[in-house]
Amino acid sequence: MVDEKKKKSNALLGSIGALLGALVGIGICGVGAGFVSNFSIILGGILGLVITYGYEKLGGGLDIKGLILSAIVIAVATFIGIQLSWVISIYRQYMEAIGGASIPGIYESFFDILSICKVTARFFVNLLMAYLGAMVVLFYMHAKSQKNKDTELE
Repeated sequence: MVDEKKKKSNALLGSIGALLGALVGIGICGVGAGFVSNFSIILGGILGLVITYGYEKLGGGLDIKGLILSAIVIAVATFIGIQLSWVISIYRQYMEAIGGASIPGIYESFFDILSICKVTARFFVNLLMAYLGAMVVLFYMHAKSQKNKDTELE
């Protein structure tokens, strides 16, 4: 009887919701550029929140399938978002120092620039902190969703 009441999420709509959430989250990372080293865990948490929220709202819930799909979207979006933050920060520094920099040019030689500036490890630490923030929020949202399902069934 309980299994009949359990509603499965819609993976297609949920994935669309997660992707829309990812676009919002990546935009927030772009706005947060320059603060990324101090707040990467918060930016990751925001990314995790908007992606899982998007999946949950459009998909109709956050079950295991939603958890896995959201985690995949979070992995890609977090990398893109943190990299965007760094690219914008590098762009601002170049424009102040020498001018003539372009965002596509910085993207092309991003890891070379990090290597020359000897900040590659710092980038990956920021990325890992953002992943940590995103995963904490993802599992919190999943637990909250499951708790809500259990109380609805009672």
